[in-house]
Amino acid sequence: MHAATVLWADGYGIHQTNETGTPVTTLLSPPAVYSITSLSADQSAGKLYWTEYYNYLGSGQSNLGNVRRSNLDGTGIETLTQTSYPYASALDLLHGHIYYSSAGAGSILRANLDGSDVTPIYSLLGVSGLAIDPVGGKVYYVTGNAVGQVDFDGTNGQFLFGGMNIQGGDIALDVANQKAYFSGDDGVFGFNLDGTGLETLIGGTVDRTGIGLDLTAGRVYWNESTSASSGSVFSANLDGTDVQFVHSTYGAAPLEIISNNGGSGGGGGSPVPDSACTVGLLVLALYGFAAVRPQLRA
Repeated sequence: MHAATVLWADGYGIHQTNETGTPVTTLLSPPAVYSITSLSADQSAGKLYWTEYYNYLGSGQSNLGNVRRSNLDGTGIETLTQTSYPYASALDLLHGHIYYSSAGAGSILRANLDGSDVTPIYSLLGVSGLAIDPVGGKVYYVTGNAVGQVDFDGTNGQFLFGGMNIQGGDIALDVANQKAYFSGDDGVFGFNLDGTGLETLIGGTVDRTGIGLDLTAGRVYWNESTSASSGSVFSANLDGTDVQFVHSTYGAAPLEIISNNGGSGGGGGSPVPDSACTVGLLVLALYGFAAVRPQLRA
């Protein structure tokens, strides 16, 4: 029987539950974690990765935030690298990389999974969501009003869609079927990886963040928040039908589904990472120690 493990982060820590919402286990609590802005999981290696927008100093906070990881049970925390206001992140397990955005530096960066060999690859402001096509060698991103892509080496950057209200949105890929899905205030959308076929799956204006795919069940997940402290995760079929309530959240929450079928996290056991994969580990990130999510800085 298909099932999912659900992880989310808020001001009280990083928590875990199942797809029914009970029971809940707290894996990490403040001040061990602080102001989390994204979560990614490598289930094959048993690792959880996240970014912290601020660096908690005990008596205050610094603009130098952290890229960190732990075991999936919350033990063994490591600080991999630091940058100014890290925000979005995504894993490329095929090549052993983590990609993340720095709101302070206005760039997308790449590092090895152990945090070494940090390389800025593309200058861009306001990146709130990242997803990786490891086969096509492309990084897909969401900004406040556009969706775009850039090659792994930082060349051939281009906007695919613009003029949208998708502040704080996120993006997820179904590489096997050459599809992408993204969220934003204007709705939940799907399109082909070549930039064609944009369609609205869920309409209506509301604060939406996060996107996650369960490709085995054929479901897309997203978060809607009605206030700084009140939100809900929903799911629907990949065509937008059969919308279902999943879980309450403390405000805005990016989402991600990570493979649960062996291999290195990819569909059919192939090492395809991040939201390009299939089942099992649903990750929700709230913006910890804050009633409102941190604002992206130019």
